[in-house]
Amino acid sequence: MAMDRKAVQEGAAPPEDIQFDLTLAKMIPEGQAIRASHDQVKAKDWSQRYHALMARKNEVDQKFAAAHPIHLAPSSGPDPCISPMGKDICTPPPVQTQQMCSVNYGSTVGLVPCG
Repeated sequence: MAMDRKAVQEGAAPPEDIQFDLTLAKMIPEGQAIRASHDQVKAKDWSQRYHALMARKNEVDQKFAAAHPIHLAPSSGPDPCISPMGKDICTPPPVQTQQMCSVNYGSTVGLVPCG
């Protein structure tokens, strides 16, 4: 809740987020009580209300982000060394030394790659 309040104050989140947080804060204890009671009917109702609230919050946040893209843009851009899959593509892989094994050829001993 504190993070959302700060984001709203900085103009990085819609003011509606505060109301969503307040509603959610009221729902959490209710959900915990329902869970403890194992009341499946109440649990289903609570779950539907929770998911509807989160869907509405997500919708409001997306509309805000579309209208205020500057707040979500990275200040220096993405790291060019990190691939879209999150892999570091700039650091070379470690040099792998191949382990060698000795082989007895009868009268001589030789080294060959193990494996």
